[in-house]
Amino acid sequence: MKYTLMIFTAVVCLVACSKAPQPNDELRNLVEEMNFQKDTADAFNSVLNTLDQQNVLFGDFYKYYHYTIQDSCDNVADAKYDDGEYLYREKSDEEQEFLYQITVKAINDYHQRLAIDTALLPLVEEKVVLTPDVKRYINQHFDLQMYIPEDSN
Repeated sequence: MKYTLMIFTAVVCLVACSKAPQPNDELRNLVEEMNFQKDTADAFNSVLNTLDQQNVLFGDFYKYYHYTIQDSCDNVADAKYDDGEYLYREKSDEEQEFLYQITVKAINDYHQRLAIDTALLPLVEEKVVLTPDVKRYINQHFDLQMYIPEDSN
């Protein structure tokens, strides 16, 4: 009886301990409410779980991945082709290729550092772009201004 009680207590503790709040729980709950297809929901949850392990919020990941890296690479290219007009003029093939190469490398390095399964990102990206509630959440919590056509009517 004593061992049964100890095992029961240990199991209860494990269950209670595993329910600790995670950084992306709020978005995870929103994703659940969206009733995405199983493969899409699984992909989203896998990415969120990976980000939770790194203590990174999805919105911060998204903002860095889509905006900060590109801005940084634009600045590198601007410095390399230092003419003061790089960001505003049409780029040569060499300039476009350079920008593409450094951007891809920076994105790949970022994904690798976070251990993101990049095969899952297309499903997640599609739902972020096509689901107004997810975009609204990210816009509100991470100071982004992604366009939501449904809100402009």
